[in-house]
Amino acid sequence: MLVAGCSDPEPPPNPSPAPPANAEPAGACSDVLDGRDADVVAAAQDASFEVLTAAISQDTPAEDDLAAWSDALAEGLDQLDAEIEALRGVSDEEAWETVLAPLEERASTYEERIALAEGSWPVDDSDDLAAPAETAGLTEALEELDLVGRDCETLLGDPGPNPEFSDFVVAVAGVCSVVVERRSELGFQDLLGRSLEIVLAVRDGEPVQATDDDLAAVRALRDEWSETVDDLALVDEDAPDPAAWAEATQLAQDRLDAYTQRLAALESGDRALIVAAFDPGVLGVPGWPWDALGLAQRDCRSVEA
Repeated sequence: MLVAGCSDPEPPPNPSPAPPANAEPAGACSDVLDGRDADVVAAAQDASFEVLTAAISQDTPAEDDLAAWSDALAEGLDQLDAEIEALRGVSDEEAWETVLAPLEERASTYEERIALAEGSWPVDDSDDLAAPAETAGLTEALEELDLVGRDCETLLGDPGPNPEFSDFVVAVAGVCSVVVERRSELGFQDLLGRSLEIVLAVRDGEPVQATDDDLAAVRALRDEWSETVDDLALVDEDAPDPAAWAEATQLAQDRLDAYTQRLAALESGDRALIVAAFDPGVLGVPGWPWDALGLAQRDCRSVEA
């Protein structure tokens, strides 16, 4: 019942969609890799190898070498400890502890190698010194947390951005994270599957009668590639390989052009246009050049091309 002089209350605004459950851990891993000092990582890994080699060989290294190795390992350990501390409270899932275990194992290894470098030489017992970092159960843990293909998967292996081009790497890695998360929510793989069905029908000479779902899928792919092109265009930092970066941005543009052509062909219903548009060769550049750009172990590797 309406009361005179009173208006209907305004409906509450639509709540913002909740972020995906993996958003916080994925973002924390990206932050760690963004801030990782590649020079510190390289020096610590080299020092760890040198200490191990000398111990196994029963050599007695020079005091200056031992001091330098110890210092490099200590700096690497400090960085690892800070990373582990930043990640530890992100999730209380048991699987998250499994994700962090390889970093903790490496930290323990560095502690042992520091003790070796600062101890007596030659080393009496070098057994078990070459034990690899523990990764048992890591794949299953990443799957449970929906972090396969994300930066958390490469916490142990990625050395961090090339210091000379860190701004570029961090910027593009951030774009890739946004694209991966957006496409996950969009159901990008399902959309690609529907587009592929049309490609296969054209290849097999079957008639193509585009349904509303077909049109919606190709339109969504076109729109997503348009967003990806715009996202990449925001990066204005210097690339370590300008030609590779030009190739990457051209790939995105090629995909946008291809799905624009495919949508127009389906909307026209013209068989010849559809056959031409859904030829696989229309997609252009075949794959992302992430390795040349220092991004092969970041979220970028999961941006479907």
